[in-house]
Amino acid sequence: MSGIPENDFVYFSFFFFPELQALAELLGAYGMKHLGQKMMQQIASQVGEIKVLEHIFLAILKVKIHVDDVSQRSHWLYHR
Repeated sequence: MSGIPENDFVYFSFFFFPELQALAELLGAYGMKHLGQKMMQQIASQVGEIKVLEHIFLAILKVKIHVDDVSQRSHWLYHR
């Protein structure tokens, strides 16, 4: 074991830092600010989509639980 828990996100395995430094130099301060804002907008949009999916899945789960409950009750009533 390397000392890093398996479920932790290891960000440095996805980046090549010399490339990021070169990109930052090319874009400059305002370019990096613009890039950061665009990335945050993209992430916020994706989080919003995930929240919508969460509500849909919760509604489906509630319906499934209700249907299973009704099915079990009818089975119990039929076999009394």
